[in-house]
Amino acid sequence: MIEEAPIWKRLLVNYAYADHRRFWPERKAALQSILTEHPDSRWADDAALVLACGRGTLENDTAGAIADFERIVDRYADAQTVIDRWDPEIGCRFDETWLMWQGGLVSSDAKGRISATRPFDRDRKIEPLEREALTYFNHLSNYPRSTRATARLLLANLLLRRGDRTHAVAALGELVAAAGAYLPTLNRADRIAAKSQDGFLIRGLVSRPEYQAQLLLAQQYRHQGRMEKALEVASTLVESYSSDGWLWWANRQVADLYREEGRFDRASAQYSLALSGLDADEKLSLARAQRVGGSEIPAEFWPGERRKIEERRRQLDKDAKQKP
Repeated sequence: MIEEAPIWKRLLVNYAYADHRRFWPERKAALQSILTEHPDSRWADDAALVLACGRGTLENDTAGAIADFERIVDRYADAQTVIDRWDPEIGCRFDETWLMWQGGLVSSDAKGRISATRPFDRDRKIEPLEREALTYFNHLSNYPRSTRATARLLLANLLLRRGDRTHAVAALGELVAAAGAYLPTLNRADRIAAKSQDGFLIRGLVSRPEYQAQLLLAQQYRHQGRMEKALEVASTLVESYSSDGWLWWANRQVADLYREEGRFDRASAQYSLALSGLDADEKLSLARAQRVGGSEIPAEFWPGERRKIEERRRQLDKDAKQKP
């Protein structure tokens, strides 16, 4: 990371500014310079993703952005990315852990040259938060976030934004089908690593694009009126990867689908799993806060999410009693 700072620092040009549209031209030039000057760099796929997102959201060139994502899917089949989500107003967003820790490694001068480096052990010891970050990055080296999967998910989001549900479903279907070969391995590895003393940040990998794609695909089948297909995809997601509430946010949304179809027993079971997963996450978060001296998660988050799930389960009970 320190050696390659002159390259990846260009990913962040003007990233922190609120008015992304205003500063896009300079940011775009910096991103394009990565592709031009360092096309074989491991940061080239990240630059390509951000450029495609910007083209679709900041330049309003949806067709061009879709073509860009399709090229990324073909070109970067085995690459890994630090992009983890899409914002419909801003574009691609970076992995929060990577974003938080990259700034502490390197300072650059006005010409982009490294002026100072600050490795994690600069004071001859690794603090608890630093251990967490290193554990997270080491895990991602072995079990990365797929550029191809991320590009397919971003492509689907852009297609949906354009109203092209048919092609979005096709893109999501390809992603989900391909993920079947490796997602079980990722799921197991993430679970094991997240249980380690310094593995708390790995818990955030429940947002992997493969999980998001399955849930989004189920939702799109629902919009098409294909509820059996929607429930098939949704059930596979929770039964294969969250039978204990590991993806509690997904269990909650799958419960909503079951409830909508009047399958109240299955909905109730998924709401219970969502609560169990939420409780497990809260306990891990509280224990971790004691160990590292604080938490980035607001204290009101946990009771707030619990109330949402419990309210849905109460409404489910009312619906079940009213069922003819």
